Amino acid sequence: MREGLGLSVRFLNLVRPLLPILLEVSSPNCIVPFNQKVLWMAVTLLILMVCSQVPMYGIMSSSSSDPLYWMRVVLPYSRGTPMELGITPIITLGMIMRLLAGANLIDVDFNLKQDRALFRGAQKMFALIIALGQATCLRARRAVQPAVQLRAGIVTESP
Repeated sequence: MREGLGLSVRFLNLVRPLLPILLEVSSPNCIVPFNQKVLWMAVTLLILMVCSQVPMYGIMSSSSSDPLYWMRVVLPYSRGTPMELGITPIITLGMIMRLLAGANLIDVDFNLKQDRALFRGAQKMFALIIALGQATCLRARRAVQPAVQLRAGIVTESP
């Protein structure tokens, strides 16, 4: 809060108008059996592993150097895959927001359902902003090149 300046605007209240347009997965109405949880976790892990290795269709990796080459060991994706813009902004922003909340730089009370919903909404909104910013930077650096012609599933470049 900014009480010293006479303003009492909470950071999370700025997200409130955007909550209706952000998607949310509701909690299940019944108790999910452990076997079903394990099954869904295995399916999700399989999808994650496939998406972290398959290159994006219609995108050709450029021959420029990879700025994250030395970090690829710890990053959960390869260059030019859907996961590069998929899960990384969500995980990164989740850690940053939790750190800010833990350091009391964001005024949030996790005991209140409304504050938890606002916090999740802020995470989603800023994850989208980070993903768009990362995509813009990758495109501006020409780290990925759009395919000009797509014929019968073969990616070709026009001269």
